[in-house]
Amino acid sequence: MFPDGNYYGCCYLHDVAYWPGGTAEARELADKSLRACVLEITRNRVLAETMYRGVRVGGGPGRRTQYRWCYGWPFPYRKEYAPLTPEEQNQVVEKTRTLCKTIRLNPSTGGFVILVADVNREISARQARQICHDL
Repeated sequence: MFPDGNYYGCCYLHDVAYWPGGTAEARELADKSLRACVLEITRNRVLAETMYRGVRVGGGPGRRTQYRWCYGWPFPYRKEYAPLTPEEQNQVVEKTRTLCKTIRLNPSTGGFVILVADVNREISARQARQICHDL
């Protein structure tokens, strides 16, 4: 929901963290990681803090939005913070495995190409490995 910039990979990692949902602590970690990543890349404290506050205000569970915490489950399946069940964890592992099969190295940049809404985007190798540990 935020304009694209050179921090796209930060947003992508945040989206991947938001997909399964889970505990309030996990969400807070995802949001703080977004802020730290944006700050590291842009060196812009105002931008990083604005993005952090935006996701804190607008990304909670129980909202009928495509960007809410736990958006990977049909609404209103997960309306509250809660640890994932073993069945949910297995589904997340399988979906992540499927995602990782689609990520491709860009040999000219060393980054990894991901397909998002029919558009190829690139994230750093470090970011790709945070999602797909075997890359």
